Amino acid sequence: MKTQFTTTLRFHSRRIWSAIHSHPFLNELHRGALPLGRFTYFILQDYVYLLDFAQVLCQGGAKSPNLETLALFCRHALGAVEVERRFHASFGKTLGLSRKQLDEVPKGPITQAYIAHLQSVARSGTLGELVAAVLPCYWIYGEVGRRLYRNRPLKPKLYREWIETYASEAFWRIPTLLLFKDGESRYTSDQLERVYDYFPRLRERAQQHAGTLSGGEQQMLMIGRALMARPKLLLLDEPSLGLSPILIEQVFAIVARIHADGIPILLVEQNARVALAVSHAGHVLENGEIRLSGKASDLAGDPEVRAAYLGG
Repeated sequence: MKTQFTTTLRFHSRRIWSAIHSHPFLNELHRGALPLGRFTYFILQDYVYLLDFAQVLCQGGAKSPNLETLALFCRHALGAVEVERRFHASFGKTLGLSRKQLDEVPKGPITQAYIAHLQSVARSGTLGELVAAVLPCYWIYGEVGRRLYRNRPLKPKLYREWIETYASEAFWRIPTLLLFKDGESRYTSDQLERVYDYFPRLRERAQQHAGTLSGGEQQMLMIGRALMARPKLLLLDEPSLGLSPILIEQVFAIVARIHADGIPILLVEQNARVALAVSHAGHVLENGEIRLSGKASDLAGDPEVRAAYLGG
């Protein structure tokens, strides 16, 4: 049976999970011994963070490759976050705070730093990186809620209700299961099949650690990993490095196919003969400066280039 990617993530981050579950804030909350002032501050900061979180989710929608993924992020931004805001408004009312007072709470430095991190990833990262950035917010709350639900405190009632909220199916089903079931597979599966189509060898090696692959297979994996991000421009640095002539021919045939499929490629390569054979234009660099530029076919026929770089 194939192991889910989320299970693999959970295993490799087990030390982080252990630190989360042993955090003093959660331990005191579970015992009902957490000072009310600390809990109130946490609720207020979590509340004001949610608007920025929703905006980050909207940027995920803007990066979506299809309408299904776009709809997923819109549901999260408008649905799941609004559910949480109602939770927090309810807690705020118990604490004697109006919705207006909640909306006017200034963000603390930790809240600002976390929001800045999410916004940075949303602006400059891929959709996969954005999902990786927002997933902990859903995942941690869901697991913490379910863990604390066992032997939860009867008093203060507010702490018990907070735990029950995040342990409930109303929270766990709406955000987390969507990411685990829909977001995990549907965005990546089509692109992964495309990579396997370019590199059938990688499908055969799918369960093998990257460090045990041959040099040629590692180059295929490097290119495939870049393609998973659906790049607008593919940057390749010395893809022929360390490869046999036969493997170089195979790798560059695939590079040409990738370009023919509509992906622009910027190639840095010392094997000038092979590089010029698959390129439209080229620049000859020497000591960090551009010596010659032109069409690849013209450069390949240039006597100076042939003498210096192509073996005469």
